[in-house]
Amino acid sequence: VGIWAMGANIGGAAALLGGGAVLASIGDAASVTVPVLGTVRSWQLVLFCCALVTLPIALLLFTFPEPRRTSALLSGSGLKETFRYIGSRWHVFIPLFIVNGLTVIMVVGHGLWVPAMFGRVWHLSRPEIGLTLGLMTLLLGASSQFIAGVVMDRLQQRGVRNPIPLFGIIIGVLTFAPGVFMPLAPTLLAAWVLQGLYRSEERRVGKECRSRWAP
Repeated sequence: VGIWAMGANIGGAAALLGGGAVLASIGDAASVTVPVLGTVRSWQLVLFCCALVTLPIALLLFTFPEPRRTSALLSGSGLKETFRYIGSRWHVFIPLFIVNGLTVIMVVGHGLWVPAMFGRVWHLSRPEIGLTLGLMTLLLGASSQFIAGVVMDRLQQRGVRNPIPLFGIIIGVLTFAPGVFMPLAPTLLAAWVLQGLYRSEERRVGKECRSRWAP
């Protein structure tokens, strides 16, 4: 699960680093002219470039064989049977949806706000923000997902019963301080350090939430 969860961090880091590189090549121009599309805003060009990168990866899906279904319910069920199956296991699916939803609110909301904060408060350029946040996501976010998986396996091997909720609560408490004090940091270095701590810890929280409630 930890290795699987690293994919989102690697993709997010690639988007930040690639987007920062595109913005650096554009410079301070508010808009640029590109073939076929005409004149577009600089931030729109970043989104276009990120989308184009995903097309070759999406085509790889056609190289994957359809997996063999091992459950009679999943092999030929319609929508009605699917909802009946979910309803019979509501104690699993409802907490899963709630926890994942809250995790996405925290991660996405914070991720969208932080670049603007560093630009407005510390007057950093968009390429500088993209480079730093991209490296943090790649190095800290991805590694924290893997480390969390290793810690869970080690705790279970040592006989700790159901360690995922306890580990998730501890990391959640540790995440609170850097998340609150990062915007109040007196220096840019302190803000980056607190952001790095929050980034790595919030990824572990999300991984543990998915592991805890996964069917």
